[in-house]
Amino acid sequence: MNDRTQHAYRAKAVGLILLSGLLATWGAIAKPVPALSDASALYEDARARASADDYAGAVIQLKNLLQQTPEHLPARITLGEYLIREGDPQGAEKELRIALARGAEPLAVFPALGNAFLMQREYQKILETIRPKGLGAKAGYEVLVLRGRAHFELGHLAEAGRSFREAHALESQRTEALLGLAQVAQTNGQYADAKRLADQAIMLAPQDPEGWYQKGQVLNASRDAEGALSAYNKALELGPKRMRTRMARAGLYLDLGEFKKAEADAQFVRDANPLDLQASFVLWQAALQLGEEAEAKASIQIVAERLSAIKDSELLNELYLLRIAAILSYAQRDLAKADRYLSRFVELSPNDQNMQRLMGQVKFLLGDAQGAIRVLYPLYQRDPKNVEVLSNLGQAYLQLGNYHEASAMFERAIVITPGNTELAASLALGRVGAGSWDDAISGLEGALQGDEKGRATSLLLTILQLKRDEPDQALKTIQALCARYPDDPTARNLLGVVQASRRDYVAARKTFEETIKLAPDYLPPEYNLAKFSLAEGDIDGARKRLEAVVTRNPRSEAALMLLAEIAIRQQNTQAAADWMEKAVGAAPQAIKAQARLAELHLTLKHSAEALRVATRLVDRNPENALAVETLANVQLALDKRDLASRNFRTAVRYASYDGAQLMRIARQQVALEDYDEARKTLIKATNSSVSREAQAALARLDTRVGEFDAAMVRIKEIQAAESKNPLPDILLGELYLQRKELVPAVTAFETAQSKAPSTQGVLGLVDALTASGDLAKAVTTLETWTTAHSGDIEAKRKLALVYLPVMQLDKAEALHVQLLVQQPDDPVLLSNLARIYQLKKDPRARALAEKAVLNAPQWAVALDTLGWILVTEGETEGGLRYLREAIARQNNPLTRYHLAQALSELGRTDEAKVELSAIISAGKPADLVKDVQRYYDGLADKK
Repeated sequence: MNDRTQHAYRAKAVGLILLSGLLATWGAIAKPVPALSDASALYEDARARASADDYAGAVIQLKNLLQQTPEHLPARITLGEYLIREGDPQGAEKELRIALARGAEPLAVFPALGNAFLMQREYQKILETIRPKGLGAKAGYEVLVLRGRAHFELGHLAEAGRSFREAHALESQRTEALLGLAQVAQTNGQYADAKRLADQAIMLAPQDPEGWYQKGQVLNASRDAEGALSAYNKALELGPKRMRTRMARAGLYLDLGEFKKAEADAQFVRDANPLDLQASFVLWQAALQLGEEAEAKASIQIVAERLSAIKDSELLNELYLLRIAAILSYAQRDLAKADRYLSRFVELSPNDQNMQRLMGQVKFLLGDAQGAIRVLYPLYQRDPKNVEVLSNLGQAYLQLGNYHEASAMFERAIVITPGNTELAASLALGRVGAGSWDDAISGLEGALQGDEKGRATSLLLTILQLKRDEPDQALKTIQALCARYPDDPTARNLLGVVQASRRDYVAARKTFEETIKLAPDYLPPEYNLAKFSLAEGDIDGARKRLEAVVTRNPRSEAALMLLAEIAIRQQNTQAAADWMEKAVGAAPQAIKAQARLAELHLTLKHSAEALRVATRLVDRNPENALAVETLANVQLALDKRDLASRNFRTAVRYASYDGAQLMRIARQQVALEDYDEARKTLIKATNSSVSREAQAALARLDTRVGEFDAAMVRIKEIQAAESKNPLPDILLGELYLQRKELVPAVTAFETAQSKAPSTQGVLGLVDALTASGDLAKAVTTLETWTTAHSGDIEAKRKLALVYLPVMQLDKAEALHVQLLVQQPDDPVLLSNLARIYQLKKDPRARALAEKAVLNAPQWAVALDTLGWILVTEGETEGGLRYLREAIARQNNPLTRYHLAQALSELGRTDEAKVELSAIISAGKPADLVKDVQRYYDGLADKK
């Protein structure tokens, strides 16, 4: 977001925030009070003064009366009511509690006492003290309205609605409960219902300005500016001195760009109350937009001076002051202070959506995308058509790399504002991350048609065209942009990248060098020239250029990361880790970089370092889902299963509704066999943008644990929603396969393939064919598929495995060797090829098995493979150690058979018989049991 866009957004945000601002009003200056002694005369004089708006004089008279006659309950109750009018809720509460203690009728005290609590934001006290039970209908109505307001302010929207409905049922001709219900509906984003309720209140009391004010609030929240303005105008026609309404209209004028009118409303309020900070704040905003520098400076100076004179203890407990302080801090870009004030404000007033929206924006600007989502997602749930919330949520999800959620938010926002090119560019980023290249490019091309000079859109479109391997289209797009902005180093640097992609290396190098001359402090072309050197095999040249970049900018994360990659290529793992540490140091708040560092340490077998990085990451970001997930992944790799399981649960709690992350965690929980928690995680994921994927995963989980009926219900639900989708048929095939119903399993997978051939479908079909004993068809099915889909590595891996049981060892060997070129450290491929070599008596078997164990030291299959190879090579004691480790990790009958044979070779016949008996007793797999029985019989006569 550029500076101009940020400024425009801030002005708009401030305007929206002020719409719901509250303004304290002050009574008239007290008139001189004559000395009276008679209690009745004092009381009547106080009432008369109140009728003339002299509440200050009335308070003095009532206090005089109570000094003479403390037991005068009418005076005590009336004093409480007048103190509320004078803005002294603490004094009012004290007097009203005394009245109750002296025996006053609760229904005479509760309405005023409730208002005193409301003014102090003591909402819980209302719920604890003021109850409708046993009161008459009228008092019951007022008490229910008070309780409804208390629930509303506490964020208990359902309870608030219930109280207001009960109140309306008692007295359907009064408006307070209807207006309360309108506020609840508005907060829930139910604008049509809110408007209907406000209109109903206006029909009952057309001359009451409060109904018109609330209608204006509803229309403003639903983006009907014209209707809101009309309602505010009517409210002020009926009550021209209603300062809250005037400030709401001023805020709307700011939002509409009618700054003179906003200035007039704010000036009206400040004339009535020169101490009003909010009026001064709006005057500052309007003056800024009107270019009235002197007035702007004077107004903001008033605000800043008065705020600085207020103690923090007072500021943090007064909503009116907090609102101004938060908005001022945001406008002055003091984001840390704005966040502090906003957090406190939202704590005190959890239903103020404008301030919550600003709080989410501040957290995002502070780099706390997860915190922004925690604030903004409930607002989205309440008001799913709020473009600002959708856009801010999308940006936060993008920052976290949650592209599916980001795309979903931007798509919804674009439906509401279809011509917004910034949203189109953001949506394209989300689609790129989610892998939807076609949609991203078409969306950007459409955006450019409406905004031909859109720099950001052109840059992004060029990048996507490159990613799609469309260099000619990319060149056309970027050349047009460079023609419009010839001195833009970003555009020129990207031109060089496009030229390089078209293998025009001479032109690309020239463009990068010209860009460096144009903008010597702009480092990306230096970085790209280093990548040129690296591509040409000049590793030393690339490293020197990158080191020069880092010397000039020690915080260049991209250069530091590339230096780490170079170190890995040169097999200098320590240097790689050092550079990666520096990359993290360059961006200490970049949680993703630290997570990658932990992954690198795991890859390099630096277990202690991986744990250190992950632990430190969580210590610094204890409520960040990615940080906690990273620690859990490291703990799982270190076989700290209980700790990993606990931290995965914690990560789910912090992950909000990040569908991609929830699915990742669920997969790990399944791997841990923590099925109950995996189920909870997937259920949460069904409420995210990966709902269908999560439903499918739940069906698979039910199948895995034998809950076949539940799985079938889920599959049928998916099938009903997407009858042409092959996924339900694949899920059915997996279910039938698990139940050993092999014929319907084959049929289900074949149906899936007939709808839309896929790797998932063909692998399932091969599993079903293999289970049914039709190995020949399984092999031909895979061979046909991999011939047509030569890039399908997963299918090739499966074919390499299927060759083994049919003893096509030469084909199996060739395919494993081919796959290992692309994935040289893959423990599965290494272990399988070691088996093949063992069967072919190839001496290379042992080295491959050792490498497999090195890369997967806790994988039972690799341990078994190495152990059995050692046994067959005569190193029985060494092999026995690996076989025992393997059987401890997985109760595999073949491993147990190998273990028995090793024990027999060592002369430990009785122990061997025990292991063989365990296999025979289990009775499966049948073919192996027959061999085991024969071997056992051969040992029968041995001691």
